[in-house]
Amino acid sequence: MWLAALGASGALAQTPAPDLAVLREIMAQAAQHPEQLDFLRREAERLQVCFAKIDPQARETLQRQAQQMSGQVRALCTEGLRAEAQTLAIEGARTLLATPAARELQQCGDTLPQLLTALPLLAATRANGANVCDLDF
Repeated sequence: MWLAALGASGALAQTPAPDLAVLREIMAQAAQHPEQLDFLRREAERLQVCFAKIDPQARETLQRQAQQMSGQVRALCTEGLRAEAQTLAIEGARTLLATPAARELQQCGDTLPQLLTALPLLAATRANGANVCDLDF
């Protein structure tokens, strides 16, 4: 899931929808702090404009590649090939994040945390002895 974070619209896809209670809490907090609501609106508009500039076909290609690699990593984990899964995830994330579409998405801002933190998260798993197979993706 962490690699298949891009949807056809360039927004996060396959990410579980927020719980209704969480949305209510966000709205309640926003009502108490109108400046935060204004900031969220401006940021959403900025992201829409930024995403619109990215070639839709390139986004879709990136999404397909990420989903394919995510499936390969899952399969290796299922087969008990944890080291191979870890290597594929790290190298695959580096490759995907180096694509022009991923670089353009990164320039849109840090509101795509699943994509932007995939590589550091994987590097951290190596540093603390964890494995990609232990992540929820």
